[in-house]
Amino acid sequence: MLRNSLTALLAGATALLAPLPALAQVIDYTPDGFRDGVSDGIAGDLATPGFELFGTGYVQQGDHLIIGINSNQPFDGVRRPGVSGGAINWGDLFLNFAPEADFETALAAGQVYGVRFNPLNDSPVAIGIYQVTATASVTRINGGFVSVDDYIGRVTSQGQAPFFGTTPMGDRFTYLDRTKSDNVIGAGRLLSTDVEYVADLSTLGFAQDFGFTDTLTETGAFTYGLRFNLDALPLGSFIAHLWAECINDGTSFTGETRESETETSVPEPSLVLGFATIGALVFATGKRRTAG
Repeated sequence: MLRNSLTALLAGATALLAPLPALAQVIDYTPDGFRDGVSDGIAGDLATPGFELFGTGYVQQGDHLIIGINSNQPFDGVRRPGVSGGAINWGDLFLNFAPEADFETALAAGQVYGVRFNPLNDSPVAIGIYQVTATASVTRINGGFVSVDDYIGRVTSQGQAPFFGTTPMGDRFTYLDRTKSDNVIGAGRLLSTDVEYVADLSTLGFAQDFGFTDTLTETGAFTYGLRFNLDALPLGSFIAHLWAECINDGTSFTGETRESETETSVPEPSLVLGFATIGALVFATGKRRTAG
C-alpha cells in the first residue's frame, strides 16, 4: 500500500513539473487604406506588384517582436528601371517611445528608435536596431515623392483617401512633418544586430498568411515580416511607422513592449508540500526496510 501511495505521489509531482503549455500568441492587427497606394502614378489601382499596403500585425514572442506586413509589394521589392538597385523596397521601421508626442518632438528628445531590417534597401546604416539621432530620405533615388504632402496630394487628386494606419494624433498625417519624405535612419547609435527579415512567417510558428486573411477585409498578394530583439529597446507604449522607399504608401500602428514572459523555477506551494510528503514517505519506507 505504501509503495502504491508513493508511486501515485511521484506521478503527481511529475505532472506538476511538466513544462507548462506555451501562452497563446495574440497578434495585434492594424489595417491601412486599401486604395491609397500609388503605382505607376495611379492611386488605388491595386497593381501587383505595386505599392498598396493592406495592413500590419505584431506580436511579442519572448524577448523578440515579430511584425507581419501584408501588401502588393514583393519581399524583394518592386522592379523599376532607373531606380537605385533596380527595385524599390521598404524603408526602415521607426518606433517612437514617447507616443504622446509627434515624431519630430520625440526624435529631438531621443525617444525614437529605428530598425533597418531590409538588406536590399538604400538605408545608409547597417542592419540593426538604433537609437535614432537623424532621419533621411531615399525617395529621390527611388522615383518617389519629395514630401508626404506631395504623396497626399496625388492620392486625393485621384479621388482616393490617404490613410496612415493609426496614431493617437487625430489626423494621422499630422504625426509627421509633412514637408519631409524621410523614410530611413540617417544616423544613430547602434544597439543590436539581432534583426531578421522573414520571407515566410510560418517558419516562426505562425500561419503562412499571419492571420491577415481572416482579419482584414481585403488582403494583398504578399505576406512576410521582420523579427528583432527587444533587449535594446525601452519597455512601454510606442507608435511605429514605415514607408516604402518611394513613400508611395506607408502605415503606422501603436503597440507596447513588455518584460519577457519566462517560466519561474520556483515551485508552487502545493508542489513544495508534495515534495515534503514524498520525502516523509521515502524516509518512512527506508526505516521500515531497515527495521525489517
